[in-house]
Amino acid sequence: MIQGIINEFGGIKSIFGSSRPKSESIMYIMRAIHLFIFQQDKIKFLGGDFYYSDKNTPLLLQWYPKEIEAIITRAGKINTCLDIGANIGQFAYTLKKYNPDVEVISIEPQKEAIKIMGKNVLCKIIEACVGKGKQKTMYIEEGKNDRSSSVAGVNRRANKEIKVNAIKLTKSKCKKLGIKTEYDLIKVDVEGGEKEVLECIKELEWKFLQLESTEEQIKDIERLIKNQWNNSQLIYKNNVTFNSSVINYIFKRK
Repeated sequence: MIQGIINEFGGIKSIFGSSRPKSESIMYIMRAIHLFIFQQDKIKFLGGDFYYSDKNTPLLLQWYPKEIEAIITRAGKINTCLDIGANIGQFAYTLKKYNPDVEVISIEPQKEAIKIMGKNVLCKIIEACVGKGKQKTMYIEEGKNDRSSSVAGVNRRANKEIKVNAIKLTKSKCKKLGIKTEYDLIKVDVEGGEKEVLECIKELEWKFLQLESTEEQIKDIERLIKNQWNNSQLIYKNNVTFNSSVINYIFKRK
């Protein structure tokens, strides 16, 4: 249990790096530790109730305010967001707390995660992953729907495989789904499957693109982005935690 707390608090610099009052951050950390120990299913976060199934989630939530502030500082008001790899709505929930009027389209293939997301965020939810073909094998950690899941096979904690529907977001597919093809922000968090996702959304337009990747992968990803979307440039990067190789990247269209 103690090791779990230490591992999850790798993101502590993020919670103190946001503009939230430090006293609020400290109180949140104390509540998160309490809930970690006693295994509750919701926590007060940014003025609302956030529901979850994995006891580590309250500790992981601390990363999101700084991530959202990095985007809003550069983008200003965000009216539309496509959230690819939405999980239980951590990103969308935090974004809406900073920007209540934003319209969010969430794409998530896990049924159990979607059930929880529905409690956390008012948004349109599409049950699928973005990828080539009609179906993908998703690798998950059974019983922990809040945790990382991947169709790229990079989830080291995975102990179960499930089949999920896959979609390619062409303009015609978006029309059938009743969703836009232009967004102020597209967020991609797919645990190693970023290149395939980007190839499958190449017909979409965006002003800002936020994704998680690694230093090893980002050069190929940046090249792909610039080939698919003219006048795009990398404007921000920041490690998710001090002990993680995962980095948040923000791209902008000129």
